[in-house]
Amino acid sequence: MMQISDAAKGAVYGAVLGGLGGLGACMWLIPDDLSLFPGDTILIGAIICGFLGFIFGDRFFDFLSDHWDWF
Repeated sequence: MMQISDAAKGAVYGAVLGGLGGLGACMWLIPDDLSLFPGDTILIGAIICGFLGFIFGDRFFDFLSDHWDWF
């Protein structure tokens, strides 16, 4: 059974990693003009990864660490 602290930690770490991933995706897709939609990609990445980190916890972070070079 998952504890509340593990779920909160997963949500926070997932949101931070997702936000960084969203910023990286925005910079990779449009390297010239960063003012177009960085907030959208950061928010989408933070929500998706925060939710996955909350639901799956350590399994989600193990998946990210195993496949980090692909991202």
